[in-house]
Amino acid sequence: MANKFTNTQCPLYDTEYCARLNMLSCGHCTVRNGESDAIKADLDAVAELMPEGGIAPLFSGDTCVLCRDEHKNPRACYAMIDVGHASPARTKYNFLGIKTKMQVGSLIPVQISCCKACRRRFNTLVYAPLCIMLAALLLLLVWYGVTNVQEDLGAIHELLPLGVFVGALGIVWVAARLVQRAWVSAYEKRTYLDVMEAPVLSDMRRTGWFELNRAKRISHPIFAKERLKQGLYTGL
Repeated sequence: MANKFTNTQCPLYDTEYCARLNMLSCGHCTVRNGESDAIKADLDAVAELMPEGGIAPLFSGDTCVLCRDEHKNPRACYAMIDVGHASPARTKYNFLGIKTKMQVGSLIPVQISCCKACRRRFNTLVYAPLCIMLAALLLLLVWYGVTNVQEDLGAIHELLPLGVFVGALGIVWVAARLVQRAWVSAYEKRTYLDVMEAPVLSDMRRTGWFELNRAKRISHPIFAKERLKQGLYTGL
């Protein structure tokens, strides 16, 4: 197969920097003339923050990284998250034109080998409360539509039908959250629901890396059947 990297004039050509960027080809690379020194400096800064052995073990194996059990299930997909680090320090101008320090100095995508069971647990925690609320909403609408309860409640007070409707949804919402908490307590015994507790990622957390776009107790990964084809530190 022909070499996908053909721009021999690029300062990053056939270097470790090019391997870290892991672009599909020279045509897909975002590095432009005059930017190579800045790119190298950024890549060196990120490399200093990487755990020993890199992050390839998170996605290169055939077993699930998110299983807590001693027996690891076979990989069925990849859990994708973005992690950030405050270093190197960067600044930006806010809407008032004042220079402020950015919270994220480095940002990389992380892909994690994941089994069907762990994926199902994450999806259950994310989508089950929403499904419960939608089901409750539908049942209340049907109940109001096929019975005389709305008229009966309205005869007592004109706002009572709305109050009962909102109150019932509130009770269901609280119940859904309690069910979700119970599931979290049960699932976290089998799965690293906070993915930053998993091997390699726990080492990264100790050096200052953090997950972006996560909930209070659980991570919110996106699942994909295949690995990322390009991106910083996505290659083996």
